[in-house]
Amino acid sequence: MHKDKENTWADWYKIITIGEKALLIAIAFLTAYAVVLEITAILTERSIKLTDLLFLFIYAEVLGMIAAFYKF
Repeated sequence: MHKDKENTWADWYKIITIGEKALLIAIAFLTAYAVVLEITAILTERSIKLTDLLFLFIYAEVLGMIAAFYKF
């Protein structure tokens, strides 16, 4: 009986871990897409606002956090 609980826990842990990694990959791709959209908007408007810089900084931080997660 105790062995079954351990196997169930291990299965749930594996499912959650796979889900977490899948979400992080999706977030990385969507963040990269947002960067492209932001740079396209900057080039189209031919002006850079403070909000554009802040968004790019946030996107860089998000990608950095995802990279740090996969480093270990």
